Amino acid sequence: MSTTTRHRAAARRAVAALATVSLAAIGLAAVTAPTDAATLQSVRFSVSTGGPAYTSTPIRADFTIANPAANSRSLAAFTIVVPPGVGRVSGAGVSGPGNWRESVVPCGSVTSCSSLVLVYASLPLSSSLLRPGRSMTASISFTTPSAPRSIAFQLVGIGGGVFTTPDTPTINVIAGDAANFVLTSSSLVSPANVAVAGEAQSFTLQAQNVENVNVPYGPATVRVALGADDTKASLLYGANPPVLFAPTVDVALPYSATGSYGFSIVFRTAAAPSSVKVTNPSKPVVPGLLSPVTVAAAAPVRITFDTVGDISTGALDPALPNPARNQPFASTFFLFDAFDNYATATNVALTTTAGGVLGVDGSKYVAPTGVAPGSITATYDTVTPSLPLALTLPGGVAPNDVASFSTPVDGAGVSAIFVPNSPGTLTDLNCLLATTDPVCTNVALDQGANGAVQLVQQPCAGIDTVNGVCGKADNANAPVITYVKGDFGNLYNPGAPASVRITCIRTLCPHISDDAFTYNAWEESAEDYLTYPIFALPSDVPLTPSSAWSTVLPCQTTSNGSPATITEWNRLDSATTIPAGQQFCVDVATITRNTDGTGTNGRTGFLPGPHYGDLSFSVYFLTDPRLHI
Repeated sequence: MSTTTRHRAAARRAVAALATVSLAAIGLAAVTAPTDAATLQSVRFSVSTGGPAYTSTPIRADFTIANPAANSRSLAAFTIVVPPGVGRVSGAGVSGPGNWRESVVPCGSVTSCSSLVLVYASLPLSSSLLRPGRSMTASISFTTPSAPRSIAFQLVGIGGGVFTTPDTPTINVIAGDAANFVLTSSSLVSPANVAVAGEAQSFTLQAQNVENVNVPYGPATVRVALGADDTKASLLYGANPPVLFAPTVDVALPYSATGSYGFSIVFRTAAAPSSVKVTNPSKPVVPGLLSPVTVAAAAPVRITFDTVGDISTGALDPALPNPARNQPFASTFFLFDAFDNYATATNVALTTTAGGVLGVDGSKYVAPTGVAPGSITATYDTVTPSLPLALTLPGGVAPNDVASFSTPVDGAGVSAIFVPNSPGTLTDLNCLLATTDPVCTNVALDQGANGAVQLVQQPCAGIDTVNGVCGKADNANAPVITYVKGDFGNLYNPGAPASVRITCIRTLCPHISDDAFTYNAWEESAEDYLTYPIFALPSDVPLTPSSAWSTVLPCQTTSNGSPATITEWNRLDSATTIPAGQQFCVDVATITRNTDGTGTNGRTGFLPGPHYGDLSFSVYFLTDPRLHI
């Protein structure tokens, strides 16, 4: 017999002897005292814990002993040697044939041992012995070691001989401390993890060890942070009231045997992408991160105008400052949800409370996306100084903010790109000389211009009623305002100015004769000049009810340079030079009327004849003019 074999046999005899003494102490005699000559019986010995064994954690270990059918002896008792390094050991029950008991006793002289667990058959032995072909389970509870390692268990059996086993079952104790967090959500809409502002989203935080196995956790305080600034967002955990992010939220977590915690977040600020991150500020744990999280706006509850502008023109004829009659314009707008996020909608209605017809081209509706506004393309068939527009949300949702806008609708407008020193004209293409378009205009730019030039005709009513301007008692409904705006640089001078020819429909600018002179052409022109004085304002001056309009004086002057008087007009020829100190002048010799209409002389009613048609006059200018008659 080798030295090693003799040592193992001695160890078995020592454990068996101790077991025999222990059994005798509790009132059960050994069935057979083992000797070196005793028949060796081999049994199978295994252990299970029902799950991972974590460091410093109480667990239950179930040991199964199987007596093979090939054996010739029955097992009456055996000893489980519990290795050192574990915490308090206690019996957890025995299941098997008949009656079995277990007892935990000190190791005595047994080395590499923390406790001995004696398992033995109870009376009557005839029905309790573990006979060949049968198995049983003995369970114990203990606390695992504080450091990861494998712990091995040995078995020594006594009974009708010495029982041994080729098995050394082990329990692999792994680190039980949380090494990382895993954050998941079952409520976010995949695959982009979309959350709708204002709706609660559920999250699960799971603690795992270095082997990515779920482990117990807590108590501990964790910090929840969002990837985008959302101080309106709130976090709800357990029965606690919701807490706003400022910009993070700290949550006190209790102990959890599973290491799993549930909470919810209500996002309120749209962001793409955002994220949710959970850390433990006081302990190095790999953060739980859920990214990306896209926070989408909720349904719109508010709508606001952005702009209303002319879109009837293009690259070679730039947009006009206001919508024009029967020409398309775009109403741009923004939608917002209840949390002031930019929202979207499939349709928005555009209406007006003014007279006339608002035509909306539904095919040119553009829904707002993100911070880009939506738009509706529309037309309006009536000239108006103030067109009230209103937007309403789809589905009849009433706006809770200003959703109306007023904009002028010009009678006519046209624009074009000019080149310096290259002559060109700008003509009112929509000239109808009807009640819907009472004024026609033609601009002559003999030296061109530096880029874009605009010709616009706007309603006069309601803009300025100071000192009889734009609302004279004798012509309350007339005249629109005509202005020409462009960059003329140094292309024009008083001796070679630019000019604008304006014609006013006879029904709005009828000729009124005072019969002060014998009928002749210059007298009729003088009477029209007195009846319809021409007022001017530089077009770059903002137009307000208190705008300081000035009267446009004649281009004709006397020998000393003073403006010609009416009594002198019959001796004056046409003049195209702007007098010194002036920016505008009217060539009184070109004030004419066509001969296909009638006028009124104020006392005898309408009269047929020449000079009772539509009124026309020419104004010369150096600075962009805004004119009305």
